[in-house]
Amino acid sequence: MRERINLFGVRIDSVSFSEAVVRIERMIREKGKHLVVTPYSESIVKAQEDFEFKTILNGASLAVPDGISLVWASRFLEQPLKERIAGVDLMVALCGRAAKKGYRVFLLGGRDDVAKRALECLRQRLLGLKVGYFEGSPDVKKETDKQLRQTIAKINKFSPDLLFVAYGPVVQEKWLAKNLPKLNVKVAMGVGGAFDYLSGRIPRAPKFLRKLGLEWLFRLLVQPWRIKRQIALWKFVLLVLKEKLR
Repeated sequence: MRERINLFGVRIDSVSFSEAVVRIERMIREKGKHLVVTPYSESIVKAQEDFEFKTILNGASLAVPDGISLVWASRFLEQPLKERIAGVDLMVALCGRAAKKGYRVFLLGGRDDVAKRALECLRQRLLGLKVGYFEGSPDVKKETDKQLRQTIAKINKFSPDLLFVAYGPVVQEKWLAKNLPKLNVKVAMGVGGAFDYLSGRIPRAPKFLRKLGLEWLFRLLVQPWRIKRQIALWKFVLLVLKEKLR
């Protein structure tokens, strides 16, 4: 039975990192197609005004908290999640399992050859990994039928067990929810900026900052433009305080 909590109408699985990996491996062995999502504070705020997005999150086979703010909020509201599970870390762990067990991995999205560079880095780190990539449509929000057919054909030809999509938050989840029935994949997951980290295009916070839950601050220092996205964090804090008072 799945152990889940509800944060403002969004259901999140309370699992440890190792439990998440085990569950996804089980999905690969099972029949059917599975969507894995990685909500964080911005996702929760977006879901309050976007019913389609909320429905997609709640319909996923697994939803792991990719954001320390969700873990803090869950503890404050006395329904604690086990731990934060960063999407990029989960992706790397799954690729490690894929290299050992022969699962096929496909990377979709990224800009300026970042998917190709991420693929090359994964191959260097994980010998024997069967991995392919395609950058996809230049502008997914304006994707033509022809571009979509080309993307689907690329993925289906490779027939991956694990599909990682970096089209950006919300867009990637909506794209996957819409197109998963057409894809010959077992598990699909949106990974946001994971390709940037794996390729070295953007540096990641040192481990000690990640353990302290301050990766968001490091990202803000590296990418000052993200200050605009911090508005969602304050909206999330207000949601949490209102819920606590209630």
